[in-house]
Amino acid sequence: ANGTKFYDTSIFFAAYVNEENPMIDQLLREALNTRIVNRFLGYQSKAKGVVDKQVYALWNILQKRKFRYSSVSNTSLSSNVVFSQRVRTFDDALDSSQINCVLFASLLRSINIDPILVRTPGHMFVGYYTDNSHKDMNFLETTMIGDVDLDDFFPDEQLDSTMVGKSQNEMSLLTFEKSKQYANKKYKENEEGIHSGKLNYMFLEISKEVRRKIQPIGK
Repeated sequence: ANGTKFYDTSIFFAAYVNEENPMIDQLLREALNTRIVNRFLGYQSKAKGVVDKQVYALWNILQKRKFRYSSVSNTSLSSNVVFSQRVRTFDDALDSSQINCVLFASLLRSINIDPILVRTPGHMFVGYYTDNSHKDMNFLETTMIGDVDLDDFFPDEQLDSTMVGKSQNEMSLLTFEKSKQYANKKYKENEEGIHSGKLNYMFLEISKEVRRKIQPIGK
């Protein structure tokens, strides 16, 4: 009778995704200046790969700004009764050039691409729908935005040889593609758990419907 009750608070992560942050405009302008895309269209274009290209433009600018990965949560507050996580706000992450899933999801939401926050025990990554009808998804391992050794993620492939002499933009695209490959694999491996509703697993779409229910936390 006195069993511990667990309330799923996953949905509250949506409050940390803040696509209305005034700093976003600056980042989007910088991303357009890279000429990877001419404008952010969200899902308006039916051409193949347009959504991925927009996402890559965001990835590229965060790498150019030398963002480092920061874990979304430090569970220093957890006890066996209360599961709580301190989540960095967008401003906090931006001020310290720390990328995390929530910041990336905010950028996606700002260009009208529907992000997904995925949690597995001890880790969180971000995904997005590649089409308006939510048929296809891609996932990203945002840790790879920072100063990363791809061999840590793909030990069986000799990646060093593929990286020698690459320009900054070529490296950025390589890490973006590898990040998708890695995170998509992780999603498939954990798919059952992610959709099980079990503790420490989460699949949270930050769609317009969710946004209507939960507003971003302001400053």
